Amino acid sequence: MPDLSAIIVAQAALYILLLALTGLAAFPFVIRVQIETADPLLVPHFRSAVAGLCAASIVGSAVHCQLMTAAMFGTSSWTVSLNNLAAIAWEPTMGLPIMVRVTLLLVGLIGFFALKRRPALALVWMLVFAALAMATLAFTGHAGATQGSAGLWHRLGDMVHLVAASLWLGALLGFSALLSGPIVSGYAHRVVAALARFARLGTVIVMVLVATGTANLLFIVGWAAVPTVPGTAYGKVLAIKLGLLAVMLACAAANRWQLVPRLSAASTPDVTLSAVGKLRLCIAIETAAVLILLFVVALLGRTDPLS
Repeated sequence: MPDLSAIIVAQAALYILLLALTGLAAFPFVIRVQIETADPLLVPHFRSAVAGLCAASIVGSAVHCQLMTAAMFGTSSWTVSLNNLAAIAWEPTMGLPIMVRVTLLLVGLIGFFALKRRPALALVWMLVFAALAMATLAFTGHAGATQGSAGLWHRLGDMVHLVAASLWLGALLGFSALLSGPIVSGYAHRVVAALARFARLGTVIVMVLVATGTANLLFIVGWAAVPTVPGTAYGKVLAIKLGLLAVMLACAAANRWQLVPRLSAASTPDVTLSAVGKLRLCIAIETAAVLILLFVVALLGRTDPLS
């Protein structure tokens, strides 16, 4: 039987892949890139990155399904049989979401390549199917276990939470790529303008994440049990998540209020390079915090909230 840590790692990897896929597919629309032309702000090898993330998400879903099935039947992940897989295939909180997710990702990937002569339409196609595939994550874990009408609202809240998180991660990956190459004057000003446009959306993203995250906690533990959460294992893991979120917010604030204005006002190549270096470092720290946070989220999904 696979170790719980292997399942958590697989779940976290799946979160990262699906959020990165959806967020990166949305990134050109967020920063208003001319997709049909060779716009310098379109991340190098962008199509390959999107297609690769989609393919990896399919593989990640299969691996996660295999590990979960092995854990359910108490067998090795290498000896999971077709009968085992068939037994969980229609489980609404396990097999069914995975089958729907893989189907959506396959359709998205096929359409993405079929529409390669129309890049903007291909990207819209991939974005729609990637977002729908990501939404299936809301049917597993604590949200999937919530019953009745409360379960419906819990899952809808989780979906909105996932969309907001994907836009944040996609922007971090996109801007990391844009800032990784040589920075010339005109290009730097376009990157600054793109960062400024995302900053306004970023404020909305943070508000949505806080609101839906709070609602998620209330759905899981209920109003009455909130005071007891800090003393539980779930509360301790949640505290780590909130600490990482604080790091992300501090980096985002530094980017918006200090580093981007400094880059915008840079008047010499040396000042520009210095500002870009600091911006790269801050975005790298923020990205690392997001990735670690997603591992913590996977752990939260396997932790009893009232234990």
